[in-house]
Amino acid sequence: MLNANALRASMVENNCSVRELAEICGLKPKAFYQRLNGRVDFRVGEIIKCFRADRETGVHTDSRLCKNLFSRP
Repeated sequence: MLNANALRASMVENNCSVRELAEICGLKPKAFYQRLNGRVDFRVGEIIKCFRADRETGVHTDSRLCKNLFSRP
């Protein structure tokens, strides 16, 4: 399950827009918003791309944040 607040906070901290992160995940902004708002679940490949974003955009995704962003309910 996604912790949307933690993801939003990380995006703000790292000055990363929804459009940028959606592109990294291979999604259109509308599809990313659906996932961010809990209407649709992120797929594993999208999560992996999101965590790799730090190499491309500087978005900080350390292991502690990863646990906070995506965890079981």
